[in-house]
Amino acid sequence: MASALQVNSFTAWSGFASGRYSLAEIEDAFGQLCARASQEGLRCDLEFIPVLGVHSLKMAWDILRHVNAENSGIVFDFWHYMRSGPDEALLRSIPGEKITAVQLCDATAYVPEGMSLAYDGLNNRLAPGDGAFPIVSLVKTLREMGALNNVGVEVFSPRFDRLDAQTIGNLTREVFDRFLASDWS
Repeated sequence: MASALQVNSFTAWSGFASGRYSLAEIEDAFGQLCARASQEGLRCDLEFIPVLGVHSLKMAWDILRHVNAENSGIVFDFWHYMRSGPDEALLRSIPGEKITAVQLCDATAYVPEGMSLAYDGLNNRLAPGDGAFPIVSLVKTLREMGALNNVGVEVFSPRFDRLDAQTIGNLTREVFDRFLASDWS
């Protein structure tokens, strides 16, 4: 499939509940996936998602360190990071080249009362700068780490679902101009 699509990387994420598998089982499965990807010349990036089995940056980093596959990295999604318990010291301890993709978004400081974390993640994301996440600080940290190599905007919300492609493209360009073109020195 990767050959037909002419891709050089893909994202792996845990489509299972937290606690369903032991860390050793997850590491073994991810290690096997990385080995198979390596045979095809592909990079395999691990995305942590707070409502699923690999639920935090710490867990993703532990898995990557244990598997120690040259062709692996971490997908760093702002919503996932902020909702799973941000840890700047941990983030800064990860080599920048191991953050292989960054997904920008924003949201309220906390999940609204009565709303599930999963619903919040799929329906309440905002464009960067429209919420309470420390976008400038996170981008600055990632820039200092050398981790802004593959950056995109990922906003799940009914509001964005109603926008046409041109409007979304314009909003994305505005986000890039506002947050990535500056050095905030």
